[in-house]
Amino acid sequence: MRWIAAVLVAAVVGVACSGAPEGPRPKVFRGEPSSAIYEPIGSRAVDSAPLTQGEVFAQESVGTGGVSMRRGQVTESGDCAGAVWGSAPLAGCTQVLRAVYAADGVSGQFAIFNLADSAAADRLATAFAREAFVRVAPGQPQVDGGSAQVRALGHYVVVSWVAALGDETPDLTDPLLAVDSISRFLQTRLLAG
Repeated sequence: MRWIAAVLVAAVVGVACSGAPEGPRPKVFRGEPSSAIYEPIGSRAVDSAPLTQGEVFAQESVGTGGVSMRRGQVTESGDCAGAVWGSAPLAGCTQVLRAVYAADGVSGQFAIFNLADSAAADRLATAFAREAFVRVAPGQPQVDGGSAQVRALGHYVVVSWVAALGDETPDLTDPLLAVDSISRFLQTRLLAG
């Protein structure tokens, strides 16, 4: 596991996640492999119930530090490849759910990929650090840059990405924390596992 974290950190430092020729990506990227904490949901064999929009996107808005990100369009698909650009290892991915979030001058996206196991989730998180990333979500303004957090959590990969709109230069820390807080719903699955 430590080598995966090293690869992700090296990718952040080496690539710097600046604009890529195939699609938009964050300028600031942080990625994490799955940890032993998520072993109870380490594979779809032990956590077989599909994700639902109501489970993942239960709240109309999420916030922290005085920033409230309002939920916009939600999409669910079995076409995981359609949600990403680049060379992404998606074999065994059965589901991707995404939602757009917005606040003044900021656009965000939360995505969750349902993979076969934690090894597959780690591979996808690593690919997002280097040669692939999520596409702009349906209903989201065209964005590039910004900040993203990608984490393998058991057999899932969650992507939280926020970027400024236009010439705005807001601090993206609180919007990113707000969007990333959506992943807390997985605690329910973890406790049931």
